[in-house]
Order: sequence, then C-alpha cells, then structure tokens
Amino acid sequence: MPDKFMFLTFDHAEVPMGALVRGGHSWRYVEYPTTYPWFHVALIEFDGAEHRSTTFYVYDLTDLIELADSTEHQLQIERVLLVSPGHLNGTGNWQMDELIEIAKVGLEGRSSLVYRLRDGRVLFEDERARTADASQIQVVFVSPVSPSMLGPTDQAAKR
Repeated sequence: MPDKFMFLTFDHAEVPMGALVRGGHSWRYVEYPTTYPWFHVALIEFDGAEHRSTTFYVYDLTDLIELADSTEHQLQIERVLLVSPGHLNGTGNWQMDELIEIAKVGLEGRSSLVYRLRDGRVLFEDERARTADASQIQVVFVSPVSPSMLGPTDQAAKR
C-alpha cells in the first residue's frame, strides 16, 4: 500500500456523478484505515466575484503547508481543525479541535510534531517533546485566525 493515502474506497459504495463533475468521484462512505491525525480544512474558494465555502480533508502536514502557501488556486483557509485519535488527545476517542499551530521538535535524530489547540491544550506526538528546549522547536504551520474567531482574551492580547 502507498504510504501517503487517506481514505480507502470501494466500488460498491461509489455514487455515479455523471457529467456533473468531470473526473470526480463520489462515495456513500469511505474507510479511514489508520489511527494517525488528519486535518479538516475549511476554505473559501473564490471564482471572480463569486465565492463558496468548501472543506478539504488533508492527511499530511506537507500537503497542509502547501495548501496554505498556494497562490495558484483561489483558495483561502478559514479554519483548520485537528482530527486526533484517542491515543494522541488522551480521551480514548477521536476528537476534532481547532488548531492554532504545529511545531516540529528534534528528538534524537528524528522529529516529532506538537499541536497547539485553540482551547489551550497542547498535544504531543511523542511525550519526550514536552521537555524539549526552545532550540529544538520549530513552528512549521500557523493557522489563520480571523478576528471573529478570537475570544475576549485573545482579542485583548491582539490590541
């Protein structure tokens, strides 16, 4: 199996799209066959004077960064939610939380991710990252934040 895929689909679950979306496919359901976190990305797609809301499900951090940095497509990220498995968020269940930033922490020749959430929690891919010093931490993604998304405490801090 490829190492970078998100959903597993089945022919019997495919819904014919006809000519509505050329090259597109639609399914009644999909399988997520892994326990890695992923990103629910709310976007605005601009098409001239028109715009519409859409959602991308992004599996890989590299793809999320590429999407955020892209100027080719008329897309603007509104909000990024981290969809985390129970072993990462500590609840034992999947959970979706608003993401503020992602950092990489160097640990013994490899890197580990740290997720900072809107509610103040910090999730560590590897618990050893909790004790990393500042020189080992590199912020690699910062989620865009509109003023309407800021709480009273955040708005006061921005002034």
